Amino acid sequence: MPVETVLQLLDELVLNKTGEHLNHTQKTILKSSLEGKTYADIANESYLSEGHIGDMGSELWKLLSDILGIDISKKTAKSILENGDFYNNIGRDFVGRDFFALNNVHIFTDNTHSKQSTPQPEKKHAQPHLDLGTAPDISHFYGRTEELQTLEKWLISDRCRLIAILGQNGIGKTALSRQLIEQIQTHFDYVIYRSLYWSPTLDKLLTQLLQIFPQSTTIPDDTEDKISLLLNHFRQYLCLLILDDLHQLFKPEQLSGHYKTGYESYHLFFNLIGKQYHQSVLILNSQEKPQEIGLLEKKNTSIRSLTLSSLGSAAKEILKDHKLLDEENWDTLIDNYQGNAGWLEITAVMIQDLFRGSVDEFLAYSPLTLADSLKDKLDRQFQRLAELEKKVITLIVKESSPISLRHLSNNLSVSPSELLNIIDSLKRRILLELKQQNQETILLVNPVLKAMISINEVQQLVRH
Repeated sequence: MPVETVLQLLDELVLNKTGEHLNHTQKTILKSSLEGKTYADIANESYLSEGHIGDMGSELWKLLSDILGIDISKKTAKSILENGDFYNNIGRDFVGRDFFALNNVHIFTDNTHSKQSTPQPEKKHAQPHLDLGTAPDISHFYGRTEELQTLEKWLISDRCRLIAILGQNGIGKTALSRQLIEQIQTHFDYVIYRSLYWSPTLDKLLTQLLQIFPQSTTIPDDTEDKISLLLNHFRQYLCLLILDDLHQLFKPEQLSGHYKTGYESYHLFFNLIGKQYHQSVLILNSQEKPQEIGLLEKKNTSIRSLTLSSLGSAAKEILKDHKLLDEENWDTLIDNYQGNAGWLEITAVMIQDLFRGSVDEFLAYSPLTLADSLKDKLDRQFQRLAELEKKVITLIVKESSPISLRHLSNNLSVSPSELLNIIDSLKRRILLELKQQNQETILLVNPVLKAMISINEVQQLVRH
């Protein structure tokens, strides 16, 4: 029996038994196992760890064994599951049930169970409709295996509706989103990417999005009606919408998360996406955590956020691509620049240009040097802060040792509630980390940002 037929039959059986289709990873494991591939092969092709594939494989074989009433393992799957007579025997075991026929193989359907279970969206397109707009072409993708696994689970298994991917400039939010598209696009009818870098109004964005779908009526003029129509499409189709650079919609020089004048309707839009029933997913990429995400994810399991941290050892591939020397000191370089792919790319170019690729010479000259292009990126981010945020973070940077929240409060002429709002804003911008130490809250600033602020302080002193 052809592998695709086996997959379709088993998917129908699992749906009738559990009310859910096999997810993408389960289908991949099943198909690849029937083709004789090892878990290592499957992991390599899926960009997942072999351990994760093995764990999911064990769960899959147990599920099929329970449903089919016969012990199935990876070793026996091919001989058992490709035998058409096996499925006919299954059909005869369920006398009195309804049956459907596929390629002359009769499979039972349990209508009672089907009516009680939550309706599952059906795949409508062999290939999804891709509309990636100005999405950058990612020629190299580094690490992030665990993050991809987490996002795949949230999208496919947990059916999340609204996800925020957060992180510093250069940390790899866009690259992760593009890789995620490559990995899970076949689960969706429509995959759409749009950047909010130029701050389009919600009305303009909705008009662009609605033009992608087959239309039976004209696009309405009213923004609220456009939102309703898009939500109808989100219910009718399986859609993945990724909106990049969300932070560009927020007001500069104010505490984080406040929308620019004329952009407040985005707040309503995101709330509706998160709260209303539909079968689609909206992913927001941002350097600042939206306030509504922070509130909604505490109340709704369909809304989640993922903050990206250091690439860790995977960042060594960046240094290798730039042909840097002295590999024994690569870990130090990666730690100094927080495992940020963008920051390491810029620094690697400087090391190659000025030190002939020698990491040892670079670190001996200065363990943390900011190239002009990197300093400019950080400075633009710093200039977006409210004046009190700048004052607070500069005060923290000037301290020779980690400063506690209590000590900071004693050195600032602001009310306790105002200070907490400032700290919360800096934390949502991912510029400040809070840790507990000796029963006190300690405030830590990213070392790279700290270096940039220190440079600015020196330049101001020189000017005066």
